[in-house]
Amino acid sequence: MPPEKTINADGSTTVQNDDDGSVVTSWPDGTVQVDYANGTSMITYPDGSVLNVYADGSRDLNDVNGVALDPDTGLPLGGNPGPVIEGEVDIVEAVLHGGHALTSLVDAASILGRAEVVAVVAEPLDGLLAVVVMGYEVWQALESANRAYITAGHCYGLMYGALDLEGPNYPSGGWSLDSEETVNIKKAKFADGVNEARRELADGANGVLLRNKILLRTANLRSDPKAMIDQLWKASCHNANNAFYADHMQLMWPDTGITER
Repeated sequence: MPPEKTINADGSTTVQNDDDGSVVTSWPDGTVQVDYANGTSMITYPDGSVLNVYADGSRDLNDVNGVALDPDTGLPLGGNPGPVIEGEVDIVEAVLHGGHALTSLVDAASILGRAEVVAVVAEPLDGLLAVVVMGYEVWQALESANRAYITAGHCYGLMYGALDLEGPNYPSGGWSLDSEETVNIKKAKFADGVNEARRELADGANGVLLRNKILLRTANLRSDPKAMIDQLWKASCHNANNAFYADHMQLMWPDTGITER
């Protein structure tokens, strides 16, 4: 029986090999990552270069011809990289200032080893989040459930936007006991949160930086959007004085919805 394939939210496909315990993830651009049972990984990029990541965190990179490259810069090791071209921009520096948009989680994972990236990933999440999406007095007057749906929409909006996914859509199902009026209110609050996230991500260099930070943090969590959106949810709920929701509820992924932990 062939191994079962899993389609991931970012468009990649994952296959678990029972024979050796390895996990193979393939992306539409041709990137392939193999995670072995011993904690090592091998990533093959579309240009034929190969990045090996070892269990102790060390890495080595080789181009398609087997020439050793610096894992951080992609330049040949021990050689003269040649003159710096006037106006050449350090891509990592541009990523961390919103001047260059990361294209995918694979792109983000490729620069995780840079010291400046490690520092950004370690920053508190509060700096990423809008404190509220309306005036403080109005915000506090809302019922906690309505604040939770604004927060959920904001978190889903950020994750869907950073991953270039369509949506998100308000969670639907026949299980809800809410009245039609209550559902319509929650839908509106969810949409408010989504729209706020879209405005933030569309805010020029600030929006690019926000997207980059979300992708970098997600890549640091073994490229698991569910783990990342849970972090966003917890931090957002605490910022919104909704500690109960942070501690006892969580967001579903890849489906949308609020459920018990």
